[in-house]
Parts: sequence; structure tokens; C-alpha cells
Amino acid sequence: MFANREVEDDDVHFYLTEYKWNKIYTLNIDDLVEYIFRKRSIELKVWNNDHDDRGNDKSRTTLEKLHGCVNNHSLYG
Repeated sequence: MFANREVEDDDVHFYLTEYKWNKIYTLNIDDLVEYIFRKRSIELKVWNNDHDDRGNDKSRTTLEKLHGCVNNHSLYG
């Protein structure tokens, strides 16, 4: 339901990739942001409950998933 969702290439969500973000914070657990960055071949570092390294080398955007991630199987099985 929340994992591996796809959107059309002209979807409004792709506008997120047009700005050089240092960090993006989200309460969502889905993987839509990861999907659109991957489709645009833009490197994205994902932080969630499994990864406690919040440092950012500023060469790529960090996505901080405050409620965890659907791909974190230890939380969502």
C-alpha cells in the first residue's frame, strides 16, 4: 500500500527535485520521495529509525523520516 508506489513522470511531486535541498523532513512512512529522486537520478540519503547517522555532507539531500519507513521491516514487518 505504501511501498513501491509509482507516479507518472509529469506528477507534481517531481517538483521537489528541482530545488537543492539540504534536508527534507517528513512524517510520512511511504517511499514516494525516494522514488522520485531515484527516477531523476539524484542521490538521496535516507535517515529513519534504523539509521542514526543524521550527518549531512551537503553533497546530497538527506531525507529524515521522523515516523520511520515502510521499508524498515523491523518496524512494519
